[in-house]
Formats: sequence, structure tokens, C-alpha cells
Amino acid sequence: QHPSYKGIAVSNGGILNLHGERFYRTWTRLAKTVEPGDTVLFLQHRVNWRADQEIVLVTTAMKDSREWHRNEVNVVRSVITRPSSVPVPGSSSSSNNSITAVLLQHPVRYQHLAHSGYQGEVGLLSRTITIQGSLEDSEPTDPDPLNCTIRRSMFGDNQQPCPNTQLTGFGGHIMVYNSGSKGYVEGVELVRMGQTNVIGRYPMHFHLLGDRCDDCYFRDCSVHRSYYRCVSIHGTNAVQVSENVAYDVVGFCYYLEDGVETYNTLVTERGNVKTTREGIHHHHMKTKCWRSYNLGAFIHTLGPRIPYGEGQKIPPFVQSEQLTLPADVSASAFYITNVKNTIIGNAASGGWSGFAFPLLSEPVGLHRYNTRLRPSSEDQESLSLLIDGNTAHSSSWWWKHSAPFYFGGTLYYNSDGVLEYNAGRDLTQPKRAPCKKNKCKNTTTTNTNSSCAIRENYSWCQPYEQSWLRVTNTKAFLAPGAGLNSWNGRMELLGYECHDCGLVLEALSTDGFWADSVLGVCRTGVPIVLPNAKASLIPGDGVKWYDTGQEHILTNITLRNCGYYRSTTSTDT
Repeated sequence: QHPSYKGIAVSNGGILNLHGERFYRTWTRLAKTVEPGDTVLFLQHRVNWRADQEIVLVTTAMKDSREWHRNEVNVVRSVITRPSSVPVPGSSSSSNNSITAVLLQHPVRYQHLAHSGYQGEVGLLSRTITIQGSLEDSEPTDPDPLNCTIRRSMFGDNQQPCPNTQLTGFGGHIMVYNSGSKGYVEGVELVRMGQTNVIGRYPMHFHLLGDRCDDCYFRDCSVHRSYYRCVSIHGTNAVQVSENVAYDVVGFCYYLEDGVETYNTLVTERGNVKTTREGIHHHHMKTKCWRSYNLGAFIHTLGPRIPYGEGQKIPPFVQSEQLTLPADVSASAFYITNVKNTIIGNAASGGWSGFAFPLLSEPVGLHRYNTRLRPSSEDQESLSLLIDGNTAHSSSWWWKHSAPFYFGGTLYYNSDGVLEYNAGRDLTQPKRAPCKKNKCKNTTTTNTNSSCAIRENYSWCQPYEQSWLRVTNTKAFLAPGAGLNSWNGRMELLGYECHDCGLVLEALSTDGFWADSVLGVCRTGVPIVLPNAKASLIPGDGVKWYDTGQEHILTNITLRNCGYYRSTTSTDT
């Protein structure tokens, strides 16, 4: 169907301008734990939200799935900014100068935690401009009955989303595409948008614009009740995506589509560096990064079953009409197919993982035969790549090796030319191999048998040319699996925390891994909210380097309350 069908389509040099009133901040965190029955929230930052606007209180339970979760939507009654001279009793914030009280129209249903280790997020859903799919013909006709179980027990719980349901959602969409078109969208609420399993029909879609949309943006918006993704950047570079709130989303939310999308940038108010396509740093300009200060919560997987396997391996999933992108079986808030983008200050809740960094040995989709690019292994170091200040929680429920920060999963074309996704440890595909020099840059052939396309031909990045993927100031919490897992080395993890995790840190690679300034608190002592499960069945281990030939460096590691809990019953709280 033509993009204009049930959508806003901008092409052939057209310009889309949507500018609603700005509300700041669009999301923040709790300053004090909220208990069931409370009608007041204390927030860590000042907000200019208004009466009758909808907000979402994001879960601080360990499981987050359609059939059992602890997210909730409420309505603002009024907002009061507390004077700096008046302290907030029980506040987890180190400073009361900016704490705001939000009075609610309805009592809170669930507990939402805020303590020194971590705090739940609160996001604003309402905006002054709303674009929505019709209530009459957008909702899926195959809703999840919420009554399915699995044979295996997850820590005592055997409930799961029902397979191959929620496949018929058919909401609206916005698409900016081709021939120099532009999109400038801010302060807009998108509801009942996206069309499940329909490629290109997303709530917001920047499509094949190349370098010609470097001033475009999608910021200060909300996306909720989405049937397919939040914002897709496809074959487009230098788009701004900043300070958005996404909630209740099917499939990957913030989405880099084919693996060729690079240098996507966001103007933020918090920095002073701009990175250009040439990798030159201009300190007189404000920071740009691909994704900054976005929130993604309550993310739903698609497909025949949730990925799970014995040991380290998971049977692969193949593309079909019911699963257009096979990786959606492991949907997360952030889907980062190419790390040549900067990712700052984002928060993810729920999903199979929170931040997914899949391995693509070659681009997919419309860019499949671009043999000049290897998405997982191009020259990162010269770009001053920045993955900094991100948090993720309430994921990794379904498999012990998944993680809120998951550097794993392989997406590739099988021998039949069909997309296939392996969510586990895949030894048949190349590893992530960042190199200072792009060995494929001067390739002229489009033959997939060229030296750059051959999957086994990765040895020519010499040791003196090798680069390292650096991730800084990262926090994971409420993860029954690992807090961060990478099946590949050549990675520097600097400044990392994990609270209430089954395993603080896991890496299984012979390529080397450096972790510095790590704090792991396996049990914080606060009650862990679980569905018919026992916390004593959830591991609480520190660091795991498993396999032969491991060579890693760990410095300044602190582990607390780890390892002893399994023989106690008190850790059920």
C-alpha cells in the first residue's frame, strides 16, 4: 500500500513541521519510594507538567511482561515545586534543590522504588499535539489472552506471553522519505501508531535520506500503545532523536534498521562537542549524538516463542510473514546495529534486553549488497565514539545469558537468502572486530563473495590497527540474568554498576576485555518484586569469564552481598 494510506507521507523534497509546546523534563526519576495508595510523587527534577496530563510510572519489579508487570499510567492533579529550604523526608536525592511534588488524580497501585542504588522513572505521555490511529480499526484483532505457560520454570514462575499473538495491530504512521525531504517533529504525542510486521510503517520513520537530513529531528515527543517500533532511522545519517518517552511498544523501539546508519546526531543542552561525518571535533558547538536522554519502557517481543536455550546456544529464528524481522523475538528498547553513533543518557526498562547491540557482518535489507561496510567492525576509534551514562533494568528474565546491556545476537542471511537471527552465542558468524582502518572502504565489487563480504575473512585487521569499543558510566539493575553480557572482547567497560542482579558482568571471548571502576551489589536489601517466584532461586554472582584462552583485565572492582545468599531464605526479600 502507498505510504499515504493511514499515514502522513512526506516525499519529493517535502517538509514536515510539527511543533507542540515543550514540556521539560519529558521524564525524570523518583526522589522517594512510592507505596500503593500514595497520591503524591516526589521527582528528582523540576518539571512544567500540567493538570490532567497523563504520566507513566515505570516498573521497579524484576519481571516486565505483558501478562505480568508493574507499570502504571496515572493523571496529574497538580505540580508543586518544593523550596530548596524544605527537605523531602526519605528522599534518595543528594540534593533537594530541584525536587518537585506531583499530586495525582488516582492512588498508585504498585510500589515504585527509589533508593541510593537506583530509582524508577516517571515519564510524561501527554502533549499539545496528538497524532493517533483510529480506535475502531487500529487495535489488534488477535490480542494476547494472557493465559499461556511454559514447561520450564523461571525462578518458580511459568507464565509467558502467548506466542504469535498481537500480530494484527494496524495503526497510523509517519514517513519522511526520498529526494531531499525533511522532518522536524517536536512536542508531539503518537498513540496507536505503527503496523505490526509491516516494513516501513512505524510511528516515526526517516527513510533513505542519506546525508540530506542532517538538521532533521524527533525530540520531546511521546510514543505509546505502539504496534511496531517508536522511531526508525533507515539509510539516513545525522538525525536528532532526543528526550522522547516511549511506553507499551511492540518490537524494537529506537531502531537503526539496516546497519548502515551512522553519525546520527542529537543536539543536547548538556555538552559542547559536535562530531561530523569526517570525525572532526568542534568544541564551539553543542554536543550531537544519535540518541540522548530517551526513555523506552514496557517493550514486547514478537514471534513463535521467546528465545531460550540450554547452555550458551539458542536455535535460530527465520524471517516469515509473522516475523518480518526475526530479531524482534528478542525486542528491546534500543536496537543498535552500528555503534558508529553516540548514545548518551538513555534509559531502558523491560524487553528481552534493554540495549541490544547485535552483530551484523554485513548490512541487511535494502543495503544488503553494500560491501564497503561491515556494521559491527568498522573504524570506530577515530570517531570518538561515546556510549555513556545509560541505564537499563527489569529485563533478562527469559534467559540467564541475556542482559539489560546485551552485546550479542547475530543477524545474517542464511543459505536460502532469508534473514535469520541467532539470539545466543553464535560461533558460525564473525565476532565483533573493531578496526581503526576500514578495510572495505575501497571495495568496488557488489559481489557478496568479495574479500570484505566473506564472513570468515576477518583476520586482516592487524594488531596495531585494532580498536576497542568503549562503554562508560553504565548502570543495570533488577536483572535476574547478567547485568551486561558480551560474547566478544575488544571492549572497555569503564564505570559500571549493577544492583540486584543475578550476575554482575559476563564476557565470553578470547579477544580481551577491560573492566574498570565496577560496583556490583548483588542484593541491595530491598524487597525484590516477583510473580509467584522466589528470589532465593535467582543467582547473585559477581564476574564470570568462562571458556578457554580468556585474557581480561579487571581493575577497581567492588562486589557486595554476592555469593552467599543461596542457602538463606532472607534473600527472598
